Amino acid sequence: MDKFLIEFNNISNNKYDYLRLKSVSANDEYNRLNIVFYVPYDIYFDKSKFSEEEKGEIFDICTKIIPEDINIKIDFDVIQVIPDTVKRFIAEYIRKNYYKALEDRYIQKDIKVVIKDAVSIWIPVDTSIYSFCINKGLKENIEEYLNSKYNLPNFVYFTQVDIPHEIKERRIEKNKYIDDGIVVMTKGYRILGHTVSSFPKYISKYTTPREGVAICGKVISLEKKVSSGGKLYFKFDIQDPTGKMSCMYFSRSKVKEGKDISKSKSSFEHVKLNDEIFVAGNLIKDQRSNTIKMFVDSVYTCEIDEEATLSKISYTKNQLQKTIVPQPQVYNVEKNNIQTSMFEEHEYICPLLRHNTFVVFDLETTGLDLDKSKIVEIGACKIENGNIVSTFTTLIDPEMPMPISAQEVNNISDDMLKSAPLFEYVIEPFEDYCKGCIVVGHNAKNFDVPMIKNRFKDYGYDFNHPCIDTMDLHKQFDPNAKKSSLNYCMERYSLVNENAHRAMSDALATAKLFIYLANNLQLD
Repeated sequence: MDKFLIEFNNISNNKYDYLRLKSVSANDEYNRLNIVFYVPYDIYFDKSKFSEEEKGEIFDICTKIIPEDINIKIDFDVIQVIPDTVKRFIAEYIRKNYYKALEDRYIQKDIKVVIKDAVSIWIPVDTSIYSFCINKGLKENIEEYLNSKYNLPNFVYFTQVDIPHEIKERRIEKNKYIDDGIVVMTKGYRILGHTVSSFPKYISKYTTPREGVAICGKVISLEKKVSSGGKLYFKFDIQDPTGKMSCMYFSRSKVKEGKDISKSKSSFEHVKLNDEIFVAGNLIKDQRSNTIKMFVDSVYTCEIDEEATLSKISYTKNQLQKTIVPQPQVYNVEKNNIQTSMFEEHEYICPLLRHNTFVVFDLETTGLDLDKSKIVEIGACKIENGNIVSTFTTLIDPEMPMPISAQEVNNISDDMLKSAPLFEYVIEPFEDYCKGCIVVGHNAKNFDVPMIKNRFKDYGYDFNHPCIDTMDLHKQFDPNAKKSSLNYCMERYSLVNENAHRAMSDALATAKLFIYLANNLQLD
C-alpha cells in the first residue's frame, strides 16, 4: 500500500498528497481491484478542492499504475480529525506493534488531543514503561503512523502516571492467553460472498458481538428455511475442536407464496452436512437465547488440519501453565537444615542488618553476554533483622535451546525448562519481592544486576535498587585473599553451599556470606 501511494504521488506531482489509502482489496469474481481513499474532512466537503473532475483525475492516475486487464473501482471515505479518531488510531498502532509492552500500561481514555494547525497529543503511560517509550522511539513512530492517516503535523508526548492496580491485574489475566488462536486449515474454493483474507480463529475465542469474524469447522446441523418476509435462508451449526457456533445465511432469493421450498435454489446448497467449511461474517447477540450467533456473508470449502489444531490447543494449555510463577515461601532453618551464619547463636547483629531489609539473589543464564544471554533461573532470599525469612525461586523458559556450555555449568536442561514460566510473567512477582529492599549478590555489580536490568528493560520495566556486592565486602575483609569466587569464599569462611551453580542454593550461600561479612565488618 505504501508503494502504491508513493507511485501515485509521483505521477500526480503530489497534487493529491492529502489522500491516504484506507484499503486495497481484490474481487476475483469480477476481476476488480477496489481502492478506498481517506479524504480529510475539510477537503471532502469543499467542492472547489474536491470536485468530480478531481475524482476523475484520481481514477486516471490509478489506471496508470494498475495493469490494464484489471478493472478498478475507486471509493472515497471522509476522515474527520477529532480526538476520538486520533485515540482510535493510537490504540490501533499500539495493538499492532507494541501489544506485549503497552497493553493496559497506558490509559487510552485519558489521552489528551489538541487540534489546531497541528495535532498535539499527550499519552499517559505507566511510570514503569515511560523510559521504554522514549528509548524505543515510540514518539516518532506514532507521529509517522498518524501522518499516514491524515494530513496534519503531529506532535506526540508521553506523560508518566501510576496505572491503577486493577488495570495491572487485568493485563496479567489477559496475557495468560498467549496463543493467537488461529485454526490450521487449507482454504478451498469460494462458494459465495466476497474474498476473505483474514485467518479463522477458534470458536471459543468469540463471546461478544463483533464484525468481520472468520471461523471454520464441520457442519453438524443444516436446515433450509423461509423467513416471514419470504426470503430463503439456511440455519446451520459448525463445530471446531474448541466449541460450536450457530450460523445463518440469508439468500437473495425469494420464495413465492405456495412454491415448494425444495425447488428454490441458492449457491449455499453446495454445503452439505459434515462438510468442513470456512465462513466469515458478523457476530450478533440473540436476545431470546442470550447467545452469540453469526450472520454469514462468505463461505469457502476448507480442509482442517485437526492434528495440528489440537496440537496448538495443547500448546496453549501448556503456555497457560507457563504463567504460573512460584510465590515467596517462608524460610524454615530447621526444615532446610542450612546454617544461616556462623554467628546465628550470637546476639550481635550489625546496624546495617538490623535497620534494613535485603534481597539476596543469584541468576543462572544461557551465557555470559549481558546483551544477548537469557535468564533461565532466579533464586532469591530475603533477610530481615539479620536472619533469612523467606525465599523466591523459579526456572524460566528462555524460548531457545539451552547451550551445552551453560548446561555443563548449571545442569539445567531443556526438559527442565519445558513447563517453566516465560520471563514476562516473572518480572512483576520478582519486582514485588524486591520492593523497598537493598539487593545483594556475589559479583552482582558486574553481572547479575546489569543482566536483570537489561532483561527488565526489554519489557519496559526498570530495576533500580541499591546494591551491595559480597565480592567487594570479601576484598574489604580480607585484602590479601588470592581469590574471590563464591566457592572460595564459602570454603575460606567455613560456610556451606549445598548445590553450587543453582540459583537458589547460590543465593542462600551468598546470604550466609553477606551476614557473616557484614557482622564481622560491623557495618552500619
